[in-house]
Amino acid sequence: MTAQTWGAFQSANENAKGVRKTLGAALFLAPEDAAVPGELVDATGLLINELPAGYLAVGLLSPDGINHERETDSEGVPALGHLSPIREDVTGDTRSITFTALETVRANVVALVEGITLPEVSAAGLVRYSVPDFPQNKFYRCVAITFDGSITEPWFESKFYPRVSVTSFPSEAWTQSDARSFEIGLKAYPDSELGYIKDEQKGGLGFKKNAEALGWEIATP
Repeated sequence: MTAQTWGAFQSANENAKGVRKTLGAALFLAPEDAAVPGELVDATGLLINELPAGYLAVGLLSPDGINHERETDSEGVPALGHLSPIREDVTGDTRSITFTALETVRANVVALVEGITLPEVSAAGLVRYSVPDFPQNKFYRCVAITFDGSITEPWFESKFYPRVSVTSFPSEAWTQSDARSFEIGLKAYPDSELGYIKDEQKGGLGFKKNAEALGWEIATP
């Protein structure tokens, strides 16, 4: 191996293109029997492909964005004469998605937080619905999409959770000073038919141009 100065060594092992932010994001929910989304982007790497029928956006989100959380539990096996466990097994692995929806009168958002099927709006412009004491535990498909880069060289990412349910329901404050919002928490479950709990895609022209430099293996055309 050739000896290097620190500057050359650092430059060879770092790539600022691997540092990404979320300039925009959207979250969609669909019935649990909806079709699985296909490829995220088209062949140009500039456009996002349309989602299958049934996927509805939750609309505007707070600046906190979409949080994909993972919590694991493990259990160690102690042994006489050893200070550290001689074996460690993962005993729990929970994935959850949290976000704050700002469009609190969007129909699918109201249906999500109340766990009900909404009636139609009357000709007079009125909708009325009742919430049972024990709401039905509904399951959904969930897709979160994020954008970074630029219009000419976008970086897109998506996370598809084939089976989620609402496990954290929002409070609602009616105040003059702040816009209403719903802080919602979803829990992800594995889909027995698909065989996974999450499917992730990264793409876009910006990602394509930098993928190899970031360590991704490129398929032969």
